[in-house]
Amino acid sequence: MPFRILDPAQNGGRGLVVLEGINASSKFPREVVIPVGQQGTRLFFLGNVHGWSSSGEGVGEWGAVAEYVIHYADGQTQTVPIITGRTADDWTAVSASEVFVGLRGEPWHLNILGVTLRPVRVERIVFRDLGTPVSPVLVAATLER
Repeated sequence: MPFRILDPAQNGGRGLVVLEGINASSKFPREVVIPVGQQGTRLFFLGNVHGWSSSGEGVGEWGAVAEYVIHYADGQTQTVPIITGRTADDWTAVSASEVFVGLRGEPWHLNILGVTLRPVRVERIVFRDLGTPVSPVLVAATLER
């Protein structure tokens, strides 16, 4: 799956999103909005790792540490929970069962998570921290048509 990763040198020193988490600096955002404005069949997210706490115990019905909320043009939403051990893991320890390692360095890695979409235009994606000790990371997203 191709991803275009932002060059920090051409983007004001920014190349990825690290959400706040309760153990990180408050200079990180609590959520980010990613405009889309297109219809596709699937979304792929590159990142799905976290830092500042390896346990990553989550909250809510899924035990999630973060979530992607996909907003469709018809007003409906689709929530994709980011769950330690399933759809995310610590950036230095490969352990998530429902993602694939997309990039790897030493000691880090980035996971790919694929999501099937409804046949409706996606207006935006909200990547949101859920107030746990970890800081979730997103590097890129690709819409498959």
